[in-house]
Amino acid sequence: MTDHFGSCLCGTVSFELTGDFDSFYLCHCQHCQKDTGSAHAANLFSQSAKLAWRSGAGCCGSCLCGTVSFELTGDFDSFYLCHCQHCQKDTGSAHAANLFSQSAKLAWRSGADAVTSFTLPGTRHKKSFCKLCGSALPSTQIPGLLVVPAGCLDTEISMAPTAHIFSSSKAVWDEGLGDVPKFEGLPE
Repeated sequence: MTDHFGSCLCGTVSFELTGDFDSFYLCHCQHCQKDTGSAHAANLFSQSAKLAWRSGAGCCGSCLCGTVSFELTGDFDSFYLCHCQHCQKDTGSAHAANLFSQSAKLAWRSGADAVTSFTLPGTRHKKSFCKLCGSALPSTQIPGLLVVPAGCLDTEISMAPTAHIFSSSKAVWDEGLGDVPKFEGLPE
């Protein structure tokens, strides 16, 4: 049995199909031409696949090893690039990139038992991650607040970062990066 995921062009409507397809047809009738604005419609058919509609402008994500996957429904309130020293240590990078929401809902699709959390004693710094590969994952440790590391999302988001925060802790080497050479892949 196979899982298939899809959505409309803007991502507002999404769905999941569980099962296999029986046939694939290209229909050239005038109705399909008008409906698609194309020479034909391309349709998959199944007698047994189960369809599940996903509500809202949701997005999906997963960990690096693929054990954990999740779905989010709802909107993000803010998107912060945090330069505090805890986030630098936590990510091993110049900053964390986290989306925040007080209303979005998180549903684990797989691997919920592989999600673990860490709270730095004496601070508000919290992190959820996959205990197999270490990838950062959404956190609900603060009541009423969902924190989602932007890098764990598999679907694109249109929200631009709201602000850089804790810029007084910014790494010294995180200056003038616009002048650093760029490569499409690993340089030779």
